[in-house]
Amino acid sequence: MKNKFLFMVTASLLAAVTSLAQRPEALYARLAAQGVVQTPSVKTSSVTAKSVSVKKAPTATLATNNDCPACDTLHFLSFTPDPNFISIYDTAYIWEHTFEYNVPLPISTYCGYYKFKEGCVNFYHYADTSWGSMTYWDGFTASRTTTHPCAVACTTSCNDMLDQFSAMPQQGVLGASDPYTVAYYGYNYQFYRYNHCAFTLDEANTICGMYVTNNAYAYKAMKCGDGFARAFTTGDYFKLTVKGYRNNSFTDSVQYYLADYRSGITPYVVNTWKWVNLSKLGTVDSVAFELYTTDTAEYGPNTPMYFCMDELRVGTGNSCGTCPATQRGGTTSASSSSSSRLKSANETETTTAVVEVQGLQLSVAPIPATTQIRVTAAPDCLLKVFDARGNLKYSTKMQGETEVISLAGFKSGTYSVVVNKGSDVKSTKFTKQ
Repeated sequence: MKNKFLFMVTASLLAAVTSLAQRPEALYARLAAQGVVQTPSVKTSSVTAKSVSVKKAPTATLATNNDCPACDTLHFLSFTPDPNFISIYDTAYIWEHTFEYNVPLPISTYCGYYKFKEGCVNFYHYADTSWGSMTYWDGFTASRTTTHPCAVACTTSCNDMLDQFSAMPQQGVLGASDPYTVAYYGYNYQFYRYNHCAFTLDEANTICGMYVTNNAYAYKAMKCGDGFARAFTTGDYFKLTVKGYRNNSFTDSVQYYLADYRSGITPYVVNTWKWVNLSKLGTVDSVAFELYTTDTAEYGPNTPMYFCMDELRVGTGNSCGTCPATQRGGTTSASSSSSSRLKSANETETTTAVVEVQGLQLSVAPIPATTQIRVTAAPDCLLKVFDARGNLKYSTKMQGETEVISLAGFKSGTYSVVVNKGSDVKSTKFTKQ
């Protein structure tokens, strides 16, 4: 499966001003299996992005292959290479290599890959620098963007494409300083042979799940409509499909509706972080993500094909603690959970009632600490401590309400304490002197 993502493509722009056109951010590559370049006509887009300074990046080395640990949570704090963020579009704060590549494709000097990695997971990122201010990227990138004008209400304006790096909640799962990933699904079978929206593992493992939410740009288009997309109405939906593979063979898939206006469903567009259980995929060495919208036209989807992901949990063994059930439909309690929701004929994932722990408390003392800390939370919480770079320093399942942790071996500095139980997550920080 890993070799499947290394391929040759050539880039061509398809954007138009009419509602039948592909959205302006979608730059698709023609099939180039034999190195034959097919150039479509280029139309002028009515939407342009602010200029982005792009350059071919110097070669950077990913971390060496790692054995996947039994349990690991990716916080996107310490990925390689270069976990640095830069400002763009005035308000966005994104991974510095989002518009760069360091593995060029032979068919063009302007396109290639710049993969990034955390733990034993390799995220695919593709960029094409041949279109100036419309520089194209797809796959995954990291973001710390916390400000966007795309409010829930349709009476407010949105910066459209300039908000493509924003998660609707305006922060990661763990708070305002918590980075997350933004995924752009640039695949279109008419023009694009491969899907870059994927990751591979250094070795096969199970995936417990991840948090997902809508991208602000996509949310606003579905909820309110824009110059290309229409506001969702009865019968519409925006669906994320997660597919697992091992040794190039499909294992299973999980579907999650990021927006759902189908008959019998209370209409919603997700605007908070929601947990998606992926244990159904089984043991995998690669995972691919696909998006589908009912708002399509001649050249593909009118809905912006983005979603955001955070807190990916690798491993489902006994030592990993409970793997929470999927949160559906924007609901937060068992009374309105997926157990009472109508299920479509093509939805294969098992539905389970979701019960969040309301009012989960977390406290750490003393602050600052010297030799030990005392963590107070709910029994059976999964408790983890991370250093400032996101490295896991301590992990346990709490047996009671209090856990005393020795700080022997902890260097002076700031640490994060994270507890989760079911779908509820709380975090705080302490300083060790």
